[in-house]
Amino acid sequence: MRQKGNLKTTKGSIVHKILELLAIIKQQEQSTDRTNWILEDGNIGKLKIYKKNLLKPTTLSDEEIQRINSTRINKWNYKDPCQLQSRHIRFGVELVEDIIEKVYTYYKENTDHDWKPVDFKDITNWVWMVLDYKGGMFDPRRRHIVEPEIHFDFVLPEKWAHYKFKVGKEKFEGQLRLKGTIDLVTKIDDDELEIVDYKSGQRLNWTTGEIKDYKALCKDTQLMIYYYAAKKLFPDYNIMMTIFFIRDGGPFTICFDSDTIIQTENMLREKFNEIRDNTVPKPVDPYRKCFKCTKICDYYKMESPNPKLNMCEFIEKSIKEVGIDQVTNLYSDKTFNTYQNPGEI
Repeated sequence: MRQKGNLKTTKGSIVHKILELLAIIKQQEQSTDRTNWILEDGNIGKLKIYKKNLLKPTTLSDEEIQRINSTRINKWNYKDPCQLQSRHIRFGVELVEDIIEKVYTYYKENTDHDWKPVDFKDITNWVWMVLDYKGGMFDPRRRHIVEPEIHFDFVLPEKWAHYKFKVGKEKFEGQLRLKGTIDLVTKIDDDELEIVDYKSGQRLNWTTGEIKDYKALCKDTQLMIYYYAAKKLFPDYNIMMTIFFIRDGGPFTICFDSDTIIQTENMLREKFNEIRDNTVPKPVDPYRKCFKCTKICDYYKMESPNPKLNMCEFIEKSIKEVGIDQVTNLYSDKTFNTYQNPGEI
C-alpha cells in the first residue's frame, strides 16, 4: 500500500529536478560546440539554451538581497546561517529562474497539495543555496558531468539472495535485485569520480532522532549502497561520496574503501533475511504515539473498512486474524515488484 507523496517530499523532488536539468544542460554543453541549442524535457517541454548566459554573472542589489534574506528566517526550514552578503554575485540567473518557474508549475499542476507562495520561495532558496555555496563548488554547471540521475539495477547472485514466495495465486521466484537512482556523478580527474546526493530534509537519523554527524554518515545505509552500486557501474575509478544537506549543514564528503563493499553486502544480507523471515510485521509503536506514527505515516491518518480503526490498526488486526498472505492478497496494490523513479508523478 503505497504512501502518497507529501508536500515536503514534493518540494524536495522539485529541487532535485531543477538541479538535474542544470546538470543535463552542462552535459550537453560538454559535447557540443554550438552557441545555443534546445533542451527537451518530458515534463516541462522545450528550453532554449544560450551558452553565453549559462554562467552570466549578475550582482544582486541591496534591495534584492534584503528581500531574499527576509525569506530565510524560518528556523525550521533554514537550520544554518544562509544570509546573503552585500554585492553577492549569482550566475546564470535568467536560466535558473526560468527553470525553477517551469518545474514548479508542472508539479503544482500535477499534484493535489495545498501550494502556497512560501513553498515557491523555499524551493527557489534551496536551489540557490546549492548553486551559491562557496562560489559554485556544487553547481552542476561548474562540474564535469558524467551522468545526472543515473539508475542502477543489478542482480545479487549470492545463494542467500534467492527468494521464493506466493501472493494469492501468483508465484515469485528469483534473485534479489538492487535498484536505485543516484542524483549526480561528476568527474574530478582521470582516476576519480564524485557522487553527489542532494538532501532537502533534515540531517537526522529517523530511527533514533539523532543528528547525523560525520561519523554516523560513514555508516549511512544509503551512502554505502550508493558506493556499492557506483563501484559496480564504474569499477576502474576511485569514488568519493558527498551528501549535501541543503538547509541543514551543507556538504559532507566520505571516502569509502574495499571494506565498505564487504560491509554493505553483509548489511544487505541481514536486512534481506530480516524481511524474508518477518511473517508477522509489528508497528514501530504499538500505541501509535511516537512522531513516526502521528507525523509521518499516512496509514495513521487513513480511514479503514472498520470505522473504529485507522488503516494501520486495521491491517495489524487483520494480520493476526487471517495471516499476512491473505492480507497482502486483499489489500496490496501489487506494485511491490516495480521501481518508481524518485520524484516521479
